[in-house]
Amino acid sequence: MKKIQWNPDKSQQILNNPNRGVSLAHIADLINSGNVLAIEQRPHYQDQRAFVVSIEAEVWCVPFREDEHTIFLITAWPDRKLKKRYQE
Repeated sequence: MKKIQWNPDKSQQILNNPNRGVSLAHIADLINSGNVLAIEQRPHYQDQRAFVVSIEAEVWCVPFREDEHTIFLITAWPDRKLKKRYQE
């Protein structure tokens, strides 16, 4: 499996955001344990795809870039459109 990395400062920003409150480290643990609903291409960012994960009854979009050795998590947010698609 590829190594998952992220910017620790960005992870702290997401964790401190009252509308998010989840770290990229926690999301990486979910991905490593196979808790991924889907992987989608990001239409406006051709060099990115996004993990779709479920966290506490919310569906989150987690954009990432990857190369042959590494998956780099960029950010994360709860996504209502993805929730409709994957939970309802």
